[in-house]
Order: sequence, then C-alpha cells, then structure tokens
Amino acid sequence: MMIREAVTMKIREIIVVEGRDDTAAIKKSVDAVTIETHGYGITKNTWDLIAKAYNDTGIIVFTDPDHAGEQIRRRILKKFPEA
Repeated sequence: MMIREAVTMKIREIIVVEGRDDTAAIKKSVDAVTIETHGYGITKNTWDLIAKAYNDTGIIVFTDPDHAGEQIRRRILKKFPEA
C-alpha cells in the first residue's frame, strides 16, 4: 500500500482577511501569509502593511459576502485596484 504525503499549496501573494477565524481557515488549506483587517475599522498600521504587501508580492482579498465584508473589500479595492 502506498502512503501519500499531504502537499500544501504555497500562495505567493499575501491574503487579506477580516479576522483570526479567517486566517485559521486559510491556513488549514494553503501555506500563506495573511493580514487581518479586524473588521471595518482598518488602522493606519494595517493599511501600511497592506500597501507594502500590494507593492511587494501582491494581495488577494478574501472577505465575507455580507455587508461588512463587501464594505471592507470596496475600501481595499479603491486603494489597491489590482488586488
């Protein structure tokens, strides 16, 4: 019988998520670095981290399909349209 090793896909871009539960879900599936917005009130420090990631490796935005997630996504895409 052959035993297969689990292969984890590495994501080059930084994934922007809403919170720690989202980070945990991402890390169960792929090898990736995340930045958490901690909801709608994104701090200057978090904006700076997102900007650095956007310019260095690129970002992928994963937010919930609810009102808050849509608002967060719109704000991020307004500043970083190639995300």
